[in-house]
Amino acid sequence: MNDSPKKPDQRRGWLRLIAFFIIPALFIFAANRLLLQTDAHSYYMMLEMTQRDDIDMALVGSSVVAYNIDPEVLTEKTGLTAFDVSVGTMGLPSSIAVTRQLFATNSPQIVVLVLDPNTLTSPEEDIQAQLRVFSFIKNPVERLTYTLDLMMQDGQFLDRLLLFKSQPVTSPADIRKNIEIRVDPQGYAERNTLDEGPVSYHGRGRVRVNLTPRKGKLLRETSIRPFTVTRQKGLYPYTQRKLLAFRKLCEENGARLLVMFGPDLTAHRLATGGYADKYTAVAAFCRENGIDFYDFSIARPEFIPRMDDYFYDLYHMNFEGSQLFSEKLGEFFALYLAGEPVDQLFYASQQDYIEHIDFITNTWVTGETQGDLLVLTAGCNTGPGVTPEYRFTLVTADGTETELRGYSEERVFSVSREALSCGGTIVVYARPKNDPGQEPVFYEYPL
Repeated sequence: MNDSPKKPDQRRGWLRLIAFFIIPALFIFAANRLLLQTDAHSYYMMLEMTQRDDIDMALVGSSVVAYNIDPEVLTEKTGLTAFDVSVGTMGLPSSIAVTRQLFATNSPQIVVLVLDPNTLTSPEEDIQAQLRVFSFIKNPVERLTYTLDLMMQDGQFLDRLLLFKSQPVTSPADIRKNIEIRVDPQGYAERNTLDEGPVSYHGRGRVRVNLTPRKGKLLRETSIRPFTVTRQKGLYPYTQRKLLAFRKLCEENGARLLVMFGPDLTAHRLATGGYADKYTAVAAFCRENGIDFYDFSIARPEFIPRMDDYFYDLYHMNFEGSQLFSEKLGEFFALYLAGEPVDQLFYASQQDYIEHIDFITNTWVTGETQGDLLVLTAGCNTGPGVTPEYRFTLVTADGTETELRGYSEERVFSVSREALSCGGTIVVYARPKNDPGQEPVFYEYPL
């Protein structure tokens, strides 16, 4: 008799305790969908992927997959239904999470993990990838495991839990978009013409860049100079574990795994300290662990010509470049899947490739005023066997170009400020001394 009055109080206590956890969880769940800006291209890729069951070849990776590889071309070359499983900034943790969703409805024969050295320079996963992937992880246990893994790796517990804080909506229109894109995804796509514009979505995960970069414009405007982005050489232990976990996931689902790097901007690789090391480290790791690996950044020019002029930013090619690369990639897979030899299409290593770079990728110049002189210092990115020489000219407002100094190996050139009083632009030209017939690259330094 003494226990009976306590039972309702105990039940109310348990209900209050449950509500204490459930109500905030429901708020976070709703906020991470309604109050978080949605990346339409990633959303439609994930939506289409999870609604299909016919994917034979999945190309998994960051935006370099969606922008640089046309799955329809691969299908034409191989007969396999190809799909770009691509999310911007996605590294290995998110690649594993997304590939699990792929296997839930599809049984691809081959999974191609397209690595991006930019995502390997740090062991942490960019939170932008989590923002785009999280809502499509159906299994709550997988969602929790994925989130805890990211939290433990970088310590961003609050940001990884409250995703809407990282990229919140900025207007009621953003909230309406989040509702529309989930309630009526087909209607939203039709109303917002996702297959039009400078960057457009064309299905199968494919994002098309409808821009044509002017030759050399990117390299002149971005002034790519030597810098270091990676904290250590080789592969981080966390990265190694994730590569093995990805292999295991493919094996468990009966899929053949191939790891690859796509083509890159030569100047970016030469200038970025630690990049070439990441390529080499992945090649060694895959070789040691019996994983098929091919590096298309060191494809021989007779197989894939230099792609530099097709890049409209440091990582992505325009439509013409992506079509050219996709054609060559399709030819590779036709040989590879038929068991034909393909090693002859590539240089032996990164070092072997770099030693064959016989051109200057880009040049630049910096200026410093010293009394009545402007001291100009030129530089360039090139292969180790190239000796650059520089030429300086002055281009005035009316387009007249006057040579200040002819070609010389000397990087530093001083000119009186009085000689530059008319204003204009100093242009530095660079060419290989041992092959002066090559078209020089140039950089403009406004006065």
